[in-house]
Amino acid sequence: MRNYADPVIASDPAGLVGRVREFDRLIALLDDSVAHRTGAAVTVVGEPGIGKSALVGAVVGHARASGWAVLHGRGHDLEGLLAFGPLAAALGGYLHRLPRARRATYTDGLGSLASVIEGLAVEGADPGRTADRSRVFQAVALLLGRIAADAPVLLVVDDLQWADPATVDVLRYLGDDLEALGVVLLVALRTATSRPDVRGLVSALARLPRHEAVTLRRLDATGVAALAAGVLGSPPGPALVGLLERRSAGTPLVVRALLQDLRARDALRAGPGGWTSAEPDPDTPAHLLELFGAGLDRLAEDRRRVLELVCLGGEPVPHARLVELAGDADGLPAAVDDLRAAGLLVEDVEHGRVRYAPAHPLVADAALARLGEAARAALHARYVAVLESAPRVPPDVLARHHLGARDVVGPDRARPVLAAAGSAALRRAAPDTALRWLTAAADMAGDDPAVHGPLLFDIGVARQQCGDTTGAVRALREATDRLAAAGQPRAAATASVVAARLAWLRDDLTGARRSSALTLELAAGADPATRAATAQAHALQLVCLGDEPAAALAVLDGVDVAAVPDPGTRERLAGYGRYVRMVAGSGAAADALAALHPATSRCADERLEQTCSNARLELAVLLGRWSDLDAELVTAQRLGEGGSGPLRSWRTPLALFHRRFATGDWAGADDVVTELAASPRGAQWAAEVHALRAWMALHRGEVTGPQGLADRRGPDGEPLVPQGPDRDLRRVLRALAGAPGPVPRGYLVMFEWWRLLALVRAAAGRRELLAAADDLDRLGGPGTAPAALAARARASAATRPGEAARHAALAASTFDALGMPVDAATVRVEAAERGAGRDGLAADLALLDRLGAAPLAERARRLLGRPAAAPAGPVLTPREREVAELVTDGLSNAAIAERLVVSVRTVTSHLDHVYTKLGIGSRTELAREMRSTH
Repeated sequence: MRNYADPVIASDPAGLVGRVREFDRLIALLDDSVAHRTGAAVTVVGEPGIGKSALVGAVVGHARASGWAVLHGRGHDLEGLLAFGPLAAALGGYLHRLPRARRATYTDGLGSLASVIEGLAVEGADPGRTADRSRVFQAVALLLGRIAADAPVLLVVDDLQWADPATVDVLRYLGDDLEALGVVLLVALRTATSRPDVRGLVSALARLPRHEAVTLRRLDATGVAALAAGVLGSPPGPALVGLLERRSAGTPLVVRALLQDLRARDALRAGPGGWTSAEPDPDTPAHLLELFGAGLDRLAEDRRRVLELVCLGGEPVPHARLVELAGDADGLPAAVDDLRAAGLLVEDVEHGRVRYAPAHPLVADAALARLGEAARAALHARYVAVLESAPRVPPDVLARHHLGARDVVGPDRARPVLAAAGSAALRRAAPDTALRWLTAAADMAGDDPAVHGPLLFDIGVARQQCGDTTGAVRALREATDRLAAAGQPRAAATASVVAARLAWLRDDLTGARRSSALTLELAAGADPATRAATAQAHALQLVCLGDEPAAALAVLDGVDVAAVPDPGTRERLAGYGRYVRMVAGSGAAADALAALHPATSRCADERLEQTCSNARLELAVLLGRWSDLDAELVTAQRLGEGGSGPLRSWRTPLALFHRRFATGDWAGADDVVTELAASPRGAQWAAEVHALRAWMALHRGEVTGPQGLADRRGPDGEPLVPQGPDRDLRRVLRALAGAPGPVPRGYLVMFEWWRLLALVRAAAGRRELLAAADDLDRLGGPGTAPAALAARARASAATRPGEAARHAALAASTFDALGMPVDAATVRVEAAERGAGRDGLAADLALLDRLGAAPLAERARRLLGRPAAAPAGPVLTPREREVAELVTDGLSNAAIAERLVVSVRTVTSHLDHVYTKLGIGSRTELAREMRSTH
């Protein structure tokens, strides 16, 4: 007898991804039936392709292996006129495998079975006579009872929705006697069936004392990933999981079919980040369209038109809207009922409103595949007419129908709707969607530069967010030309500034200089505020390009901020000018931060407001002013929510990461990186995400030496050659890992403090350490002062040990006061290694072990004379281990997210990392692994 004390991990049959709990429930029922010598009924319900047959097959296999007599039949489409079809297959399939003598014992006196089971010889049967139905029912019951006297019986009818009426009647007859007969009846059927007799049978079985109802749901993203890993032999990448989840809606059959189709067309690529698809939106295999479109051709014209309207909607369609679209308020309820009964339409209620949607995305694909282009455009035009008069229609929905109806409604009417939808998509960080709408709008723009220019600017921003920097620069330069031709110098200068920054990011220094210089020319005839902002952007670009600071300062000296009429704009430009001067080496960071806090609350230029907020974020991190940073994060969030493109800054999540890392909240820092990587901007910020993970790995000892730093890889799995600031950032990380050679001194936006930390913590000489200390002192912040002291302590350790000890003690106490425990522990460990006292090291070691800062913890452990930590298996971060333990406790992803106050997406991403590190593919395996290590 199996032990079901822990049903979550009782078994893990192959191919039952996401169905293990249901499998264990059914096996427990079978075992209980054997133990009590009784019968039961089981109904397995789910939509097409959801895995009913796979679950039934696993139960059947287990039962046969356990000595059950399994009688297995199934209904088939269009077989409903063949009386007793599934029942004959189940009984005959079992009896014909038996020895003749044993078969004769079971069928003795049951001559009516010969009219049901083809080829069955029963003594006394009249082959030419049709048996009375009641005799057949009694004979089937007697047969099952005789078999059950020798072994437990499992009678299975799969695809019950297609079974003939006679089979359904026999099963209804058997229902009340299952317990007495000692037979377990298992039926599987689709969720929606129009047959009253089948619904009546299911209802009757549900009323039995021993009944188990199993409703199979669609897989979530974790289940889709696990299923794909089983099919492919190794984990899929996030993009492929997203594609499969979107196209399959979590239906296992569709996941398998899509993967098999992609594999057959050689469209799958293996890479270090998992499998990817060479086709971002592959066609649906024809056999899936046939499966999910079965019965569409038999629909009445009015029913098919209602289904087409719902499928074309792209989102659940409210009842009132469908009435307007269909134009038949009286006939619509009956049409909807018929479509629901056929399993083609589903109905839900949201906020008291009834809405309709296709039963599955592939039902929509199948229905729309039968529409011609002209008919589809006409239906889109009908949607446009209804939606334009409706309140609060999402921009994407309206754009989708305008694009589909462009030949009917005309380009002049469709273009502004598409452009507005593209801008809205940029604001919510959906660049792929934005690019679709904006490109379509640009195709309708003609040759008018005033129309084309803004569209090209947004297209450039969208391409940059999609990771296509080359295409982004090309679009922005074209936007610059069009906007200048349209007499819009400010917009043209803005486009040129963004083009210059992107050219710098891709290491095109010549192009960056050209675009940056062009901004000054374009702004020459603009208003004073535009001229000042453009000059400041050009000066900052010169610093980024590595020019002498004097060149940038000369540009700033020519800026006449006083000529700007608006007080709020003037004050912010003056503050930002102080910031750029500080970056160029003139002035303290603390003074720049003070200047960036305006006294005037209002500024009409939201781009300038966001630019100043970005600078304040950077300086607050650089200076270690955590209270200022917390306030600024709130401001940045408010500004970013309403912005698009450059207004949605990457500094916010990175600033939050640095704050959590520096203050010892490494689990929170992990969450930030995980959330950032899984966000729509994860691809856009791939270099930053890669660097942050490397940063954490270095401090946790997961990387030993510069050779352990993994290269960032592209979608094809090949290593990417770092360019521009990405290259400098990698050099900084290598320096922190112990690589020899100079650390780049160029300006790294938001990573300037990394350069300083690298100079302080890497194997730098005395001169470099003192120069770093001077740089830190110049910045003038609470977080930089103790870092400068730590640098001087290292520099003077060999020649003036007493002074070094005083510097180190003051640095450690200052870091402690600032709430920066890791920095304080680092200083104390270094000082102890130079011969200073060991006060506070025990507490530091406890903190470092908790955070997982293995290298520094081992140094502290050696100083305290404690044994080395025991070697462990794959290293999980504290947050990953916390998530894994909650999974082991049986919590869902949503419950874990609520417990940890993070998003479900973050929990899913943490689990993906856990699965990869432990080499497992399911929650069940994870539970086993975690329990085996306790």
